[in-house]
Amino acid sequence: MFMLNLTLETLTLMSIGDRIKKVRGKISQKEFSSTIGVAQNTLGNYERSERTPNADVIVTIAKEFNVSFDWLLLGEGPMFYDSRHEDYLKSKTSHQVVIEDGQTFFDGCIQCEQLEEELKAERALIRTLYEENRELLKENGNLRVELERMKARATPDEDKPNEAHRNVG
Repeated sequence: MFMLNLTLETLTLMSIGDRIKKVRGKISQKEFSSTIGVAQNTLGNYERSERTPNADVIVTIAKEFNVSFDWLLLGEGPMFYDSRHEDYLKSKTSHQVVIEDGQTFFDGCIQCEQLEEELKAERALIRTLYEENRELLKENGNLRVELERMKARATPDEDKPNEAHRNVG
């Protein structure tokens, strides 16, 4: 049996899609997607975490809505730029954050690159397992239907007795 161990901490983590949705707030998907230069259905895919936005989209969202890159990408620090944001950036070590034209970058972090590759591989595995699970559930449903048909054929119908119960005259 498959057991899923969830903690309060894992339940409260927001995905990048959740954070994009939070930035959008009450703005319509149509208006927001137009502002950031993507199709409305693409924005929906981002918000449902079915697709991950590329760097250009992230930069556009951050600039257009004055949102912190760290918060948007990682869920760390304040959501919006303010004086507290500067204090937060100063608390980071120099190899973690470099500020250039108001943008945040990771400065050649080898571990970050390795983690990105690992994340990509795990996402691919999750997609594969999801598809396999979907196919197995579909097959299970079909087998249940077939089993019910077989049970119905195996159960003698009282209105129509089979050959053994007929009077042969």
